[in-house]
Amino acid sequence: MNFIDLARDVIDLRSFSSIWYWIALAVMWSTLSNWVMGVPSDMIMRARRGDAQSEADIRVLAEIFVNRTLGIVEASGTVMVGVTGFVLSALGLLGFLYGIELCQALFLLILPMNLVALVSAIVARNLRTDGYENLTERLRLIGGFRYTYDQLEVFHRRVSPLTGPGIAASFGPFNGKTTNNDVSGRAGVQFDIVPE
Repeated sequence: MNFIDLARDVIDLRSFSSIWYWIALAVMWSTLSNWVMGVPSDMIMRARRGDAQSEADIRVLAEIFVNRTLGIVEASGTVMVGVTGFVLSALGLLGFLYGIELCQALFLLILPMNLVALVSAIVARNLRTDGYENLTERLRLIGGFRYTYDQLEVFHRRVSPLTGPGIAASFGPFNGKTTNNDVSGRAGVQFDIVPE
């Protein structure tokens, strides 16, 4: 096996079967979910427990995030929307109309990031308008864990005194049983866009 074949195997363009796509997806979502409005999730937890310094730091970090985000939007928002729309349209057409898997993978990575960026810009504008009070009450960590156990039992017997064309005679009984176990979970950060 030469170097070109080895490189082709490691950098596989069949995206959804490649480990690199799933690593990039995990890194992207863990990065996006660890920082909400420019504030790390561990600082939110400390502020929720009543740490006054963390609450002050959250306000400072949120103000920095709002000023930075709105500065970018005001300076180049129109150009960014145009370029992003073009790139997403091209990737969507190439991926889903022409079946190019690499374009599908890139589209499915870039679209959620852009939706998060859009929501961040909306929240930044609302924070600048409404103020930064009660940020620790508007930011919260959510999580859950669920274990499900399903069991299905079946008993069927057909008893018919009639027989003839189109009418089946008595048959059965049939017994069946199946079970299924599943574990699922959820973790994330939530921010109230509009204060209550």
